[in-house]
Amino acid sequence: MQIIRLNQFKRMWKKLPVDVQERAAKAIRPLAADRSHPSLGLKRLQRLPQYWEVRIDRNHHLICQLGNEVIVLMAVGSHKILDRMN
Repeated sequence: MQIIRLNQFKRMWKKLPVDVQERAAKAIRPLAADRSHPSLGLKRLQRLPQYWEVRIDRNHHLICQLGNEVIVLMAVGSHKILDRMN
């Protein structure tokens, strides 16, 4: 499984506190291995069904696109990123 991190994602990642980065990294691993893993809280964005949301913790989320052999990490951060995507 190939994981692509867009530049936007990389910029947002750098702004996250280290503890949130660690939780996000732990969420990315099962996403690549098993998308149905219940800890991911994986769900489609309602207004943009081509994008998926992964729950990192109560306040942080990761937005991605899922392909057969590729995951494109698009954005990561607080609930505000969901507002921007939706």
